[in-house]
Amino acid sequence: IDVPTTLERQGNFSDWPYPIYDPTTSGSVPATATNPSGRTQFPNNIIPSNRFDPLAAALLAYFNQPNTLSCTDLTTGCDNFAGSTNTSINTNTETFRIDQNLHDYDHIFFTGIFSEENKLTPSVVAGQGNISFFRSRLFGLTWQHTFSSNSINQATLGYNRQHFYTGTNTAGGPNLSANAGFGNVPNIPAYFDLPSINFSTVYHSVGGDSPYEQWDNIYQGVDTVTLIRGRQTFSFGIDFRRTNLKDRDSYGAMGSLNFNGQYTASDPADAGQITGANAPYAGNPFADFLLGDVQGASGPPPL
Repeated sequence: IDVPTTLERQGNFSDWPYPIYDPTTSGSVPATATNPSGRTQFPNNIIPSNRFDPLAAALLAYFNQPNTLSCTDLTTGCDNFAGSTNTSINTNTETFRIDQNLHDYDHIFFTGIFSEENKLTPSVVAGQGNISFFRSRLFGLTWQHTFSSNSINQATLGYNRQHFYTGTNTAGGPNLSANAGFGNVPNIPAYFDLPSINFSTVYHSVGGDSPYEQWDNIYQGVDTVTLIRGRQTFSFGIDFRRTNLKDRDSYGAMGSLNFNGQYTASDPADAGQITGANAPYAGNPFADFLLGDVQGASGPPPL
């Protein structure tokens, strides 16, 4: 994946082939066709550390450090970080049955099934690992009564519960967003993660999983009478079911922040372009991030 270079993490974009402009200088020089904002370039393409946004400075700890050789053209993507993870899946199923003959014409049996699957999918990117589980419980109690050799009644009570969850593997741990200084973040442990931090070009995103949880409870009662008359068999009865469904979706509750380079561009309309004739005027999305200049935020904005 593409991560900020060691120099870029320090605000030094001397390795970036295009100018990085200071958004606070807008209007300080006459506007031109390629610099309609009238901005001046950061000296030597270096953003002073005292200009770093406090949130950006805190979040730097969650960006991977480059661990492969740098490439010669950053704009084409360097893939300067490589790592591997192992996905683990654990499954378990247990079944049991208890039978009891009360006497010749009454038979009771109880059945149970426990099943679960746990899956852990780590990620080399902070806040993008996943944990999921599926748990099922099924119970049935049946009473079979024989009135005669050709008349039988069977009554069954059943219960089926299924519980499914998928979400970030940081859930239940520290509230990463709150600890980094973000506001407007939910205080629900199942959602604890970083906001989704996205860059329009070059750099890989961090954070941003969206947990989902669902519970299904099904209650069932069945009573069936079977009558055998000569060559004919008649069955009739009742089947009652009650279904209770509940789900909880975070809908991106930790929010998202998007950066496209428009604040460090000489022409914000060119933001996001890294090749072509207008690329030198397009700025750098990670430089915008360091300055804390957000292009867009959503769901709810963690600001």
